[in-house]
Amino acid sequence: MNRPRLIVFLMMDNRYLRKSKKFNNSVYIGDPLNIVRIFSDYGADEVIFVDVNATKNKQDPDYELLENIASFSRMPICYGGGIKNIEQIEKLINLGIEKVSICSSAFQEQNLIRDASNMFGRQSIVGCLDIKFSSESKKYRIYTNNGTNRVDLELFDAIKILEDKGVGELLINNIDLDGTYKGFDEDIIFKIVQSSSVPVSVAGGAKSI
Repeated sequence: MNRPRLIVFLMMDNRYLRKSKKFNNSVYIGDPLNIVRIFSDYGADEVIFVDVNATKNKQDPDYELLENIASFSRMPICYGGGIKNIEQIEKLINLGIEKVSICSSAFQEQNLIRDASNMFGRQSIVGCLDIKFSSESKKYRIYTNNGTNRVDLELFDAIKILEDKGVGELLINNIDLDGTYKGFDEDIIFKIVQSSSVPVSVAGGAKSI
């Protein structure tokens, strides 16, 4: 059996790393460059940086900071936040970012994922889905803009759309379990993995080995 990848998921806001609980009440946890050094020494397989307010604030990626992070990191880097066009993706990859994670623009910019996948290879394009359980419908719903906007699509329909557009990987982030240390929702993860044709990474609820 292959060992799963251990991926460090880091949320960034205004050049600082922050830790939230259910996408709220975030607290400062450190400087991105120091954290990259630490997890590089720990031997993590990959690091994901998400600038949580870049899209909401209509900001571009912080290229200067990301270039510094890429120069320090001994791990592959995936970045998400504020990505709206091919030019941004090209600039990030040229800085040394191996993958880009697309969330809000996956549903707002019709051809972005398809064009990016064709240009850079689908292994470089990650479709990110922030999900939250609805007690009303008894189903998981999809949200964008740091959990503030709901997408009017069923979860598994959205997964199919992202795969058809050309994502090479899915990142599933569970808003309900974010920062709770309660463990992953293994039931929904299993269903997603079984229905998906691409690798799946998960975040939200990690508790133990």
